[in-house]
Amino acid sequence: MILFFREKKLLVTSDDYGRDFNQSQNLRRKHKRFEVDLATHEPNVQNIQQLGAQLTQEVGNPDIERKCKDLINHWDSLREATDERTKKLDESLTYHNWAASLDEENAWIKERLHIMNNPDIGTTLVAVQGLQKKHESFEADFVTQKERCQEILQQGQKLIEQVSLELFSYEI
Repeated sequence: MILFFREKKLLVTSDDYGRDFNQSQNLRRKHKRFEVDLATHEPNVQNIQQLGAQLTQEVGNPDIERKCKDLINHWDSLREATDERTKKLDESLTYHNWAASLDEENAWIKERLHIMNNPDIGTTLVAVQGLQKKHESFEADFVTQKERCQEILQQGQKLIEQVSLELFSYEI
């Protein structure tokens, strides 16, 4: 049983949390399956602990008591590592979701900058009116996008306050 704990602890102490949203999501799904598997072992651990306590009382063998304590220590250590990995995988998903939103906004900004930097001011009345309509449309979109950018900035600030960002890197 101790070998089982050591093997599983290697899995939950991995520092791979995914390089993007999809990979993080897949790792989180695998981890959920692991959590279910781990939960199925809990009754066995409790039964072994109870049996060990009974044997210790009846026989008084200190070796049995020591092995029971080792079992509980390994079990608790595995549960703590599992909970920590769950937390970090959830943080990874949150971060990658935020980064994807940021990428979308950056793409929108770059596209609009390219359009706004176009020197074409129209050579006919129809062309100028068409450009004016496009610009009015842009101004309406700009208000919406500005609000969206503010939301993303606020989400980023919350991430800084809540998440272990040393796990992730993002370049603008």
